[in-house]
Amino acid sequence: MKAVILDIGNVLVHYDHQRTLAAVAEGAGSTTQELRGITATLGAGLSIGAYNARQLYDTIVEETGAQFDFGDFSTRFCAGITRDDAALAYAIDLQNRPETTVVAISNTNDGHVRWLDEHLPELKEFDLVIMSN
Repeated sequence: MKAVILDIGNVLVHYDHQRTLAAVAEGAGSTTQELRGITATLGAGLSIGAYNARQLYDTIVEETGAQFDFGDFSTRFCAGITRDDAALAYAIDLQNRPETTVVAISNTNDGHVRWLDEHLPELKEFDLVIMSN
């Protein structure tokens, strides 16, 4: 095996979008339906780097009148992400094989990349990590 390309979302980590929306909605004193509408207006721009986490936070505060701070928002915005330790261990095993290149990719956003940087130190061991943002 010469190369392995792994998607980060729902492979190395699990992502529950509903859980994220619910956590942010609770912090913002809003509803998941309202947040779905706000994020829909930003569309794919969130996952290609057109908007960073601070801009999303500012938009949510402006649209909902939320009173939570950016740190609380950031925690809530990542509530739906959980590590898959078995998949990460397998990926590291692959990385340790001679002549095997391991690449991790994701169509994610700035806020989630911050979480990944903090909670998935294994990514630093891969030959290449590509984030769409």
